[in-house]
Amino acid sequence: MCIRDRLSMKGKFDPELLSTFLHFNGIYPAGTWVELSSGYAARVESQTDSLLRPVVHVEKAVVRERGEVKLESIAPAVRDLSEDEHVTVTRWLGHSEAAAIEAATIEAA
Repeated sequence: MCIRDRLSMKGKFDPELLSTFLHFNGIYPAGTWVELSSGYAARVESQTDSLLRPVVHVEKAVVRERGEVKLESIAPAVRDLSEDEHVTVTRWLGHSEAAAIEAATIEAA
């Protein structure tokens, strides 16, 4: 069950417990792959005080050509999104997308 579902189920979860859970795990838990508004794919490293702005490890550029999504290697960098008002998480990358990124990262090594 995703966080959005839990938040919408008023009365099903203890609000204080859910708040504590989100404080420690964030909306995007560590290890989750996300796409950034800058066009990069990044792995969440840790949480900040801003639930929607974690610290991420940027590893790949996401390039869309004619409906296809391709990943291009870039110089890896760690970014604290809570300190960068211009870059946000646009979406969570699903399991198949994350697996493809992991496989491409291993092949490149």
